[in-house]
Amino acid sequence: MALLRGTNSADMTIKDRLADIAFSIALTALALLPFVASANDGRPGFMENKGQIHDQFRKPNATALFLLNTPWMNVQLKHDGFAYDTYAITERDGNAAHMDSARRLDAFGLPVPEPTTLDYQFHRIDPRSVNGNAEIIVVGQSED
Repeated sequence: MALLRGTNSADMTIKDRLADIAFSIALTALALLPFVASANDGRPGFMENKGQIHDQFRKPNATALFLLNTPWMNVQLKHDGFAYDTYAITERDGNAAHMDSARRLDAFGLPVPEPTTLDYQFHRIDPRSVNGNAEIIVVGQSED
């Protein structure tokens, strides 16, 4: 990214500029998230990873130091950057072709609802700091 490399703006390509804009938007969103979201315990902000965060293979994710969990987005803070994923869950009706006279009835004679299918749509990005400070220390909020 040209923004991080210190490249002269005259030498930047459109791709570099778009990457800088996307990075700036992501960084701004990350900075504002603690003010508009709350962690699982109801308090606003990130919660420290004490072994409760798992990866997509259900293995403990020790690389995530802190997690911000919202109804539509998750943000993980790591030593070498951060990761965020957005998701949407949509409900889709069951097989609509069988919605005519073939509807089943329950014990009270009421139509049994067709099964619904949940569609999950994910978007994930994991920006990493290139040549970043390896000595960075992430400190959580104290209990007092």
